[in-house]
Amino acid sequence: MARLFNGASGEYLIGDAPVREPPFAWSCMFNTSADVGATSGKVLSLLDGTTTNQYYRLGIKSGVLNTRVRSAGSFTDLPTTTAPVTGAWHNACAVYRSTSDRSVFLDGGGRGDNTTTISPSAPTVMQIGANTDSGDYFTGGVAEIAVWKPGLLSPAEVDALGRRYSPLWIRSHELVFYMIAWADEDFDIVGGQTFAIGNGAPSTRAHPSMIYPPGFAARSAGRSVIDPVALTQRRRRYFFALPPAGGPSTRRIMIDDALIVVSA
Repeated sequence: MARLFNGASGEYLIGDAPVREPPFAWSCMFNTSADVGATSGKVLSLLDGTTTNQYYRLGIKSGVLNTRVRSAGSFTDLPTTTAPVTGAWHNACAVYRSTSDRSVFLDGGGRGDNTTTISPSAPTVMQIGANTDSGDYFTGGVAEIAVWKPGLLSPAEVDALGRRYSPLWIRSHELVFYMIAWADEDFDIVGGQTFAIGNGAPSTRAHPSMIYPPGFAARSAGRSVIDPVALTQRRRRYFFALPPAGGPSTRRIMIDDALIVVSA
């Protein structure tokens, strides 16, 4: 299951910002429920929680994927050259190499580049499904949210994300945030923080199909946690399964041929 937001109701999730300045990269899977030609919903945002008009955001604008970097009255919009399709899962990715070098990608392609110098103040808040500073809310599904630091992703790595390879395949040692967004567990399995509902009551929808790597799973604070460093040290086959609807709140994790049940 993925998170499903109703933009008309102003639904979103909120937590601490995992990065404060470039270089960094972020990525997610998104599925627009509203007509992409008519929506300006923002999927991900990093904001200064005390000062307005200081942010990085990634979402839909004028029918295409777009990232905006803003500092007070100065901002730059960077669109992709290809457009998402309403009702289909897509990968959104943006790489911020410095305050004057950034790129945005849709499904690993449609690359847009920008070199305008914009230096927002350090973000303290991350939002999923909105940019409350600009009043933009996303309508649709969001999953597989990842942030890398420094995250200077290569074209091949961005292409892999576009082909639905899990972020765990990509520079796992640089992952500072990864929320799979299964069901209603808004938990960052790398940084260990749980995001709160900022407004409304986000629901769930079917998760996008993904390609997950061999990996390592452990229990931490009652949740299934993936150690990204261990992924480079151990090659194991694993599978995660959701509990049945209305059933006990547990995770079932297959590591090689062993079954581990983790209580939520």
